[in-house]
Amino acid sequence: MCVRAILDASAFRHFSAETRNSAGYQFRKWLNREDGIIVYTNYAKYKKEVSVNNEIRGLLQAYLKIGKAIDIALADLQPALNDIPDPPIRRSDDRHILALAVAGKATVLFSCDKKLCKDFANPKVIPGAGRQRRRSLPSIDKHSPEETTGAKKRRGFLNSRRCTSC
Repeated sequence: MCVRAILDASAFRHFSAETRNSAGYQFRKWLNREDGIIVYTNYAKYKKEVSVNNEIRGLLQAYLKIGKAIDIALADLQPALNDIPDPPIRRSDDRHILALAVAGKATVLFSCDKKLCKDFANPKVIPGAGRQRRRSLPSIDKHSPEETTGAKKRRGFLNSRRCTSC
C-alpha cells in the first residue's frame, strides 16, 4: 500500500506553489514519483474548503483521474469522527482532518496548522498507524508558499516515506 497523505486547507497555497524546492513542489514531486496518494473527503467542512479554491479542486480532480487521490466515503468517515476526542485532549479545531487520517489510513499531513500537526502525531488523539507513525511535513511557514529554506529536511522526510508495494 502506498503512503497516504492529507492536504489541509491551511497549506492549499503551498501545494500549488511552483518555486523549485518549495514545500508544495517537493510534495507534488513525491506524489508524482508514485510513493504518495492524497486522501480527501466530501465531508461538508472539507468540501467547502476545497470548493472555494478552484486551483486545488482542479489539482485534486487531476490526481483522482490518474489514481493519485482517494475520496473517502462519508460512511467511512462518520465512525472516525465519533472516535476523535474533544478538547483538552485535542488542541486543533480540525476534527474532520483527524477523522480523515483514521478513515483514510493517512500517515503524512501537509499543513501549516501547528496545533493540527501536533494532534496528528499524538496517539492519544488518533490511534497509531502500524510501523510508520503519523507525521506532518516539516518546515512549512504559513505566510510564504514560495519559501525554499528547509527543502533538504522536507526531501529527507518524504524520501523516507516510500511505497513498498508499487
